[in-house]
Amino acid sequence: MKTTDIKNLIDNVTENLKSRWDFYRHAAYLKEKNWTEEQYQDYKDPDRNLRASRIKDYYHGYPYIVVFESSRGDPWTRYPSWVEGYKALSRWCQKNCKDKFRSDIHRVIRAPSTGNEWELNDIGGGDALFFVFKSQEDCFMFTLKWGGQ
Repeated sequence: MKTTDIKNLIDNVTENLKSRWDFYRHAAYLKEKNWTEEQYQDYKDPDRNLRASRIKDYYHGYPYIVVFESSRGDPWTRYPSWVEGYKALSRWCQKNCKDKFRSDIHRVIRAPSTGNEWELNDIGGGDALFFVFKSQEDCFMFTLKWGGQ
């Protein structure tokens, strides 16, 4: 064997060990947090800014936002509880959306003092459900099916 072959073999083994170690560390982290890979990706979403005070800044990477201010009326009346309705909306998105989306519940306020923009407000305001989309087509189809603002 040539020395270059041995060096390549050692490099390959080293890279293999590094990737296995990274996989092990990641799996241990998920187990410690009791998360699935999907929950981890949701938490580490680069298109979301956890330090933002306005919804449009919080979802800086998602240009299309659909808001449900109330759990009354359609589509919520189709289901026995709002939790089942929320799960149905989420399942629909997972099945039909072609691009990235996410949904969250936030305590927000919208007033003339905030420029009629949604602002995160953990003390006052009310809860609202936000579905945000990367794709205009996904947002359009979601709004046709479920409504929202």
